[in-house]
Amino acid sequence: MTDGLLAEVERVIYELHSPTEREGAISFNDLRDIRSERYREARRREEESLCSLSERINTELEKRSLVPQLTTQVQEKDSLVKRLCEILEGGETAFKKRARRLRVRLSR
Repeated sequence: MTDGLLAEVERVIYELHSPTEREGAISFNDLRDIRSERYREARRREEESLCSLSERINTELEKRSLVPQLTTQVQEKDSLVKRLCEILEGGETAFKKRARRLRVRLSR
């Protein structure tokens, strides 16, 4: 294909677009550049969205991996509190009675 033939094909393609479809372009090259930039920008936005989504997924996976460890820690602390209540307070029942008598609100 010769340069002249290519230029003619580009001109015909450009002229087949209505003025509103030309988006202010004055030639085929301008129209191609405008549309190419729009697609590049859309692709950049998609890449940013995917990166953001990937980061959020990784954060959630990290949180999920911590759940068993945190559950174990909570159980250990509950056990420790129960043992301390029995040692220091005469058991949980005595602890609750004392809290009622002193009008202390328990969060547990």
